[in-house]
Parts: sequence; C-alpha cells; structure tokens
Amino acid sequence: FGACDEEGECSKEEDGAEVTVKIKNGLQADPISSTIAEDTALLVTLTGGRTTGEGGGTEAAPDLSFAVVTPPTSGALYQCVPPQGGSTPCGGTKACPCCMPDDCGLTPLAAADAVEDATGRVLYKPDDDFFNCPTKAKECSAAVAVGESVSFVYEVRDADSRRSPPATAEVWVKNEPDYPYLRGPREFDAEVFQEVRLPAGLEIGDPDKDLEKWGVTISTGAEYGGFVYLNDKIRADPEKLKYIMGDGRSKFTSFTAYPSAAGGAIVGAKYMSLGKDAEAYNDTISIIVQDPTTKYILPPCPDGFVTLTKDDVVGLDTSVCGWQIHVNSLPPSESQFVDAAANLPISSLIATWSLIGAVLLWFGWQLYGWLWNVCNPEDVETRAAERYEVLVQKREAKMRGSISPDVGMGGGGLPTTGKQEGDGDVDGGGDGDVVAPMGSLRSWAKSNYARRQSEREAALVSALARPSRPPPKAPQPANVDLEG
Repeated sequence: FGACDEEGECSKEEDGAEVTVKIKNGLQADPISSTIAEDTALLVTLTGGRTTGEGGGTEAAPDLSFAVVTPPTSGALYQCVPPQGGSTPCGGTKACPCCMPDDCGLTPLAAADAVEDATGRVLYKPDDDFFNCPTKAKECSAAVAVGESVSFVYEVRDADSRRSPPATAEVWVKNEPDYPYLRGPREFDAEVFQEVRLPAGLEIGDPDKDLEKWGVTISTGAEYGGFVYLNDKIRADPEKLKYIMGDGRSKFTSFTAYPSAAGGAIVGAKYMSLGKDAEAYNDTISIIVQDPTTKYILPPCPDGFVTLTKDDVVGLDTSVCGWQIHVNSLPPSESQFVDAAANLPISSLIATWSLIGAVLLWFGWQLYGWLWNVCNPEDVETRAAERYEVLVQKREAKMRGSISPDVGMGGGGLPTTGKQEGDGDVDGGGDGDVVAPMGSLRSWAKSNYARRQSEREAALVSALARPSRPPPKAPQPANVDLEG
C-alpha cells in the first residue's frame, strides 16, 4: 500500500509497503507419542480440534475428522474397522473393537487417505522383528534409539475442507528377545581333501541385531571328519572375532562376536573332509549359539533347532539346542591326490616345507664339501697327513705305557733309535724326519709312519735281546763258632 497527504500527493508505487494477513481457521492437530512391544499391533487414537482461545486448548467437534498426510516410514497404518461379523457398529457411545489387519485383509493407508473411525482410531502394525528401542531401556526416546525412528504425519479437517497444520505421531517399538536363526540348506556334498564352501543360500542372524555379542561353538563330529575354515576376511580380524578355543581353522572353534560378524564368518566358511586311507566318512557340523539374554537354548527346542549332546560337541556337559549341517563325504578323485598338500592346514604345510628345507640344506652342504675336496686336493692331503701324525703320536704314547722303564737307551720308557736332535735331520726338526717331497703328502706321511714303525720294532728287538740282570744272591748264614 501507499500513503497520500491532504493535497493528494501520494508515495510512488515502488515505495509502497506490503501487509501479510494470516487467517487462522482454529483447527489444530496434537503431536503424540506411543510405545508398543515388538511384533504387536498398536491402536493409535489421533487427537485435535478447534482452538478455544488464547490458552491454546482445543475441543472436539462432530464436524471434524482426521486424514493421513504422510504414512509411517516403517510398518503400516490401517483403518479401525469392526471384526467381520461383529454386531456393534463403530462410533456412538461405545467404541467397537478393531479387526487385526491380518484377519481382515485390510489395505494400508496412504497419503491423503481419510480416517474412517469417528473417534480418530487407526491401527499401526510394525514390520516383523522390527524394533527401535532396546529391551533394557526404561523409557524409549531418541537418546536410546536403535536404528531408524518411526513416525507418521496427520491433520484435522472440518466439513468445509479446512485443514490444520500437520502434526507428528511418533511410535516406539520395544525389542523382545528373539532366538537366533539359521536358514537355508542343511546338507551338502564334499570330496575328501577338497575345500568346499558351505551351501549357497545359508543365512545366520539374530532378529535382535547387534545389541549384544554371541558366544559361538562350531564342531565337526566324525573321528576322521573334516575342518571348518571360517571366512578369512573376518577370521583374522581381532576386532570382530575373539577366540576362546581354536583359531577358526580346526575341528573345534569357540569364539565371541556380534551376530553380524559371527554370521558372516560362518556363512562364508569352507569345509574340508580329511577321511582316512582314502576312504570318505560322512560328517556333521554342529553350531551352538548363546547370548547374554537367551543363554543356552534348552530343550524342548524351538523350530529350526535340534538337540545336541556331548556326543555331538566336545566338552558339552548338558543337552542344548543348536543347528546341524550334514556333510556327505565323497571319495577323492585322482587329481585331488596331487593337490592334497595344498589343502592341508597351514600348520601342516609349514612343517612339511620346513622338513623339505632341512633336507635340501643337508644335501647342499654335502655337495659343497665334495666340490671343495675335488677343487682343493692339496688341502685334503694336508689334513690326511695331520691325521696320520696324530695317530702316530697316540700309538707312541700307548707304547710308552706298555714297555718297562728299564728298556731303551734313553731311559725315557720308549726305546730310542740312537738319533739325537739334529742327527740326520734335513728339516731341523730333531726327529729324523725328512722333508716331504713335492709329490703326495699322503705318500710322505705313510713313508714316515713305516720308517718309525721299523725303528720301534728294531729297538724293541734289541731291548729283548739283552741279558737280564742276575737275580740277587740269597743271604749266607754267618759262621758260628760252635766250639766257642
């Protein structure tokens, strides 16, 4: 708008001002919040009306109704209609019961659909196993929410099609403890010494999601059964699996993990049947799951579980409920014998290659020694001569201990040859040896040994040919003068 003075002068159009007028129709929808248990239908009563004054209060009126603006993000809304065959109509002074969606085959409400119940009642049914509030929460709120929040938006309408601002209805679904599940095939074939993935389509999980960790035990049954190799990507991650017994590549493994990690480790696992003497043995993989809420699942077992005993799982002291996957072991094909070593557990492979390495090292050392002897004959002959000299010295020492100290010319216990230091020596060694010729050292050592042996024999013969000392005379009795 513009302004003019008494003389008719008005402001320019571009200098005009705007005025915004809000017309309130007095309709108002109330925000609401509801809590239900998992897998339970909720009867929600929508509220709202006309405002009564400055205080902001509302009051219902017979010409008012409700409509859905935005359907829920999870689950579905349904009309509240009486059960089929019911005699009491909806509305009036007595509210009628509502037929459950599964019983009446109802169609979910969509955006802009009007609520037919006069009192504003609708049914909310969450998806199977859905929850967004943990079991242990005292009060459900955004602070303790798990996963996605659930809400839908509605409004109030009057007979003249006037509509209120939208309001939000919040729904909290509180978790109820559920049993874990194993879905898919429970039997498969496996050739001996061949790694085989667990059957396709296998699914393991927990409707309670990853709220708490599982305790998992996996065991094979047959004495000559096989090994279960957990998914390598998850098995080696200490942040995902914490082992209690085993290492995820054995006949028996026990660990703790969140359900998503445990399920991934098992579903992506492999199995190898070992058999005995090329004979296949059927096997059974037993799996036990326990969590802080359900602990062990005890008989009678729920659907999908079987009773396991100590004959099925090592160390089990009571009967529990678990899962079993049966293995039909097949004899190995000829080609598998060639590849059997490649499929053995890592510890066996390490031991085998360590032994092979040790044997190769020993053969390499022997070959090195032989090549050295061939390429260095002088060194070999030198060592041979040294060994001969050591043998001679030992024999001489032994002979010194066996001949009488009186024998010999030198008084030292061993007959000498009469040679003194320097006599006849060519090498100045004082022992009568001659310098080794330029030929073979082995021949030189043998020659010296023969010469010394001859000298010792000659000395021994000379010593034995000497006359022995006369025996001492017997003492003569002294002359006794008998007459005296």
